[in-house]
Amino acid sequence: MRHRSGQSRVNELFRLVQGRIINRNALETVARQLDPMKRMRDARAPLLKEGILVLGHQDEDPGTARRYGLPVPAKGEAISVRVSS
Repeated sequence: MRHRSGQSRVNELFRLVQGRIINRNALETVARQLDPMKRMRDARAPLLKEGILVLGHQDEDPGTARRYGLPVPAKGEAISVRVSS
């Protein structure tokens, strides 16, 4: 977590902590910025290129989490998992 930017720290969190729910407070602490959920959303595209899927509570994400056998994130939570690309 030595990265200078909050986005880089959030991306690293999702790389390191997979298969476990990460709540808003943890994201805010790591990002050290307001609107940590935006940091989560902004992490999706670059991490997907690395084979890491980041899921939240909206749209198709709960169903995708279930299909991977993961806990389903509630509002203000996220989870990541490595997928084959």
